[in-house]
Amino acid sequence: MGLGDSDSYLARRLALVVGVGEYPNMDADANLLDSANNDLNNLTKFLIEDQEFDEVIALSNADATKDNIEYFLTSYIKHVASSYSGHTQFLFAYTGHGFPSQNKGESSQLALHGISGFDDYERSIGLATLAQWLRDLASVNFSSVALINACYGGDIFGHSYGGANPDAPGKPGGWALTAGAPDELVWSLGTNGSGSIFYDLLIDGIRSGKADPFYGQKIVDRNGQIVRREALVRLGQLNGYLTAEIEQLGNNPKTQRPYSFPNIGVLQNQGGAQGGFFFLTPRVLVQSPPNPDGTRDANAIGEGGAVSSIYRRPDLKVFNDPDDYPIKGARLTNSEAKVEWPEAKTSGLEFAYLRATDFNGKLDAGFNVNWLAASAAGIARGAYHTFDPCAPVASQLELLKKVVPQSGDALPVAIDVTFHSNPSYAQSGSSCAIVTLKELEDTVLELSRSIADYYGKLPVIIGDRWAFENILDDRFRTFPIWLHEIQGGRPSVNLPGSNPWTFWQVGDQRSSVGISERTVFFGNAAQFKSYNLGTRNEALWAAGVIDK
Repeated sequence: MGLGDSDSYLARRLALVVGVGEYPNMDADANLLDSANNDLNNLTKFLIEDQEFDEVIALSNADATKDNIEYFLTSYIKHVASSYSGHTQFLFAYTGHGFPSQNKGESSQLALHGISGFDDYERSIGLATLAQWLRDLASVNFSSVALINACYGGDIFGHSYGGANPDAPGKPGGWALTAGAPDELVWSLGTNGSGSIFYDLLIDGIRSGKADPFYGQKIVDRNGQIVRREALVRLGQLNGYLTAEIEQLGNNPKTQRPYSFPNIGVLQNQGGAQGGFFFLTPRVLVQSPPNPDGTRDANAIGEGGAVSSIYRRPDLKVFNDPDDYPIKGARLTNSEAKVEWPEAKTSGLEFAYLRATDFNGKLDAGFNVNWLAASAAGIARGAYHTFDPCAPVASQLELLKKVVPQSGDALPVAIDVTFHSNPSYAQSGSSCAIVTLKELEDTVLELSRSIADYYGKLPVIIGDRWAFENILDDRFRTFPIWLHEIQGGRPSVNLPGSNPWTFWQVGDQRSSVGISERTVFFGNAAQFKSYNLGTRNEALWAAGVIDK
């Protein structure tokens, strides 16, 4: 909110949660919403304990009157925001029944406790009215969001403004996120103790960090386990997460159609929302496992920015937000569409690794064209070799020499063991002399040293968790490494061992310029230049460990 750490007492986080699960004047099918009562309890606990809101006002059932809601939204919250000079974050949440207006041209309504029918406007709130109250609040709070879980709740948007960014937490903005569209019903799965689909998924996605795996920091120990996590969950990412999770639920058995998807939109009086609302991912601070001598390592304080480990603790690997890493690139395979290299450079691509070889002695047909085109566009380029456990080291090196020239300005060669670091490969029916992990490991090491001797630069080894856990031991600390693993569409941070990562794959979806397998380099421009010399493991050096 633009305040320094020492001024944090000048900021405040406020919430008004309205939950209506009892409708005593409605018919039997509509007079009880257990899911709404559960939502209210779950949300209140979540906002206080997980989100550390300074003040949470909960209006439940009979207390959720129109007068009470109007008072808090039009008077009390405004007063608090003014007393904190607008350094406030405000959340409004509603869960309960919603219904379309019976009057033509009017917005849908949120049903309150004493309502007698869907034409009782004395005990309901029109979404247009609620939207105006919330728009007025957006102008006095730094950021605000309305979460609406009600049938027809998407009708709150009315006229929305463009130019918005829901993923910029350092900028102000007013938003709404609803469980469905203006003309849709919303649902609970109906299991014992569950709330609505919308709020159950929302709370779980934020609490687990799955809703926004990029934004924040994770520290991983020598066993590949997260021991510390500090993160935010941004509103735009949360919307995408909810959509994906609901899609996986399949069809609603009651309607035989997909469940309703969330809707997101701006909710402020004028202009675009420069930034979005954000939630906190609960801090993870796990005691490190005991060392062989019985002592325990203290949990290190994480380092921000472009780093991949704690200084003097290379066994504690750091994964910050990918946006914190200024050197961004990609890896290309022969399945890539035509790459627009000048446009890729303009979009921020600093480096590209191009596939030179494949299994069974095959060369990549597009390598030479991309090798020249990337260089002409001013993009640092390197070649990667697909490691073949069934081919002798000498023949693999000769194959690589046929296509990849010795060039001082080329990035160090990469060796990809990712797709071979699986026990099932050896059982796939291919005739292969390598039968043990030890032999596999020795072959990778021999090839790495051979490539270093021929090209004059230490190669970087591309692998997934299995590779770094099973076939790359401490003898490989000399070499830089590249964590290349996507799990459930998200980048993995499960890197065991005590060799900090040099490259980290953070995406695998093709961009508009034909680039996929997005990757970041661990350091700054000076460190990238030093990496290109190929004389040392730059990430390990940055951690204060000098291995030769």
